Amino acid sequence: MVKLFTKLPRRFRVKTPVGEYSPDWAIVYECDGVERLYLVRETKDTLNLDDLEWDEAMRIRFATRHFAVAPCGVVDFTHTMTNAGIRVTNG
Repeated sequence: MVKLFTKLPRRFRVKTPVGEYSPDWAIVYECDGVERLYLVRETKDTLNLDDLEWDEAMRIRFATRHFAVAPCGVVDFTHTMTNAGIRVTNG
């Protein structure tokens, strides 16, 4: 069950080797009485990281690795376009 769908505040930051990074959206869900961060999304004007400034693209790449090794389990992280929605993937 989805407990929270929210626009993340700017104070939610992930430290990367190229600077702090603030993703845009998150979903928290509850399963068997446990709440868990399930999904985090970054919205940009493009899906092609090569179209972004180098440091911005690198922060997204580092965030992908950060959320892949989250201490409470893998968090589904990707970047999307505003007009594409949050892009929930099965996998």
